[in-house]
Amino acid sequence: GQEILSITLHAFLSPPPLDVIFLWRRINYYNGQVAKSKRLL
Repeated sequence: GQEILSITLHAFLSPPPLDVIFLWRRINYYNGQVAKSKRLL
């Protein structure tokens, strides 16, 4: 578990490539849509 944390931390601290940013935005958008639909239900 510890090595994964350091990799994640390193990825977070280093400037992310554009595809990672794009993927992150897509994940955030998807999570937002799920939250909206749960609110409607």
